[in-house]
Amino acid sequence: MVRTGVHTGRSPNDKFFVEDSASKGRIDWGKTNKPISPERYRALYNRMIGYAQRRDLFARDCWAGADPAHRIGVRVITETAWHNLFARNMFLRPRREELEGFKPDFTILNLPGFQADPALDGTGVRTAPSWSTSPIASWRSAAPGTPARSRSRCSPS
Repeated sequence: MVRTGVHTGRSPNDKFFVEDSASKGRIDWGKTNKPISPERYRALYNRMIGYAQRRDLFARDCWAGADPAHRIGVRVITETAWHNLFARNMFLRPRREELEGFKPDFTILNLPGFQADPALDGTGVRTAPSWSTSPIASWRSAAPGTPARSRSRCSPS
């Protein structure tokens, strides 16, 4: 059993995407896809990383997509073990030899205990999933090489 807290489902009207040259013409901006400036996003990202550096985190490297020609490497870093277990079931587990030198194409940083400050971060809400198509990824996703202490290096088993 897990305790999810006050948030029991997705929040489709609280998603933020960095509006930059990489995303400008590729996202359907509106009520469910709100823009956030690169500067505001960077500040939010830095606050997230500061929060993460004071936590024990769980890390998992995995694949999205079964075909080796088209799959992408995903690193999942979570604040809770059960979120990491969810990722274990959602993504494909690399073979042990594939973990050597694994380089993620995308990193998901899941920090449910982190609270955005709407006034400071410009999000309007305390829980604001954010994505970037640029080198830094997001609140729920962060750039490859995100600094994190890992209590558990998850094996492919």
